[in-house]
Amino acid sequence: MRGLKVIAIGSGIALFVLMVVFAFYAGKDSGITGQVIMENSPQEAPSFKTYTQAQCEANGKYQTCNDVLVVECGGITHELPYVLRNGTALVEKGWEDPRQE
Repeated sequence: MRGLKVIAIGSGIALFVLMVVFAFYAGKDSGITGQVIMENSPQEAPSFKTYTQAQCEANGKYQTCNDVLVVECGGITHELPYVLRNGTALVEKGWEDPRQE
């Protein structure tokens, strides 16, 4: 019986020592030093705009045109062709979209 108590106390001490060592090394590598690494500076938001643009396909002597939603953000342009469907227009060949970007 006395042997079990000694083993239990020894195991408890060993576990405590392992927890202290682990806490020491975990705290050491956390990188929290209180030192200022970078000052906060106001950053300018990227430019952002959306507009619609006609995409046309030849259809005999006419053109079939659909609107495409265009999104520009930070100098990158994305076309979202199936997001905005507000009808199809049938126009003469050579028609150009008069809307400005």
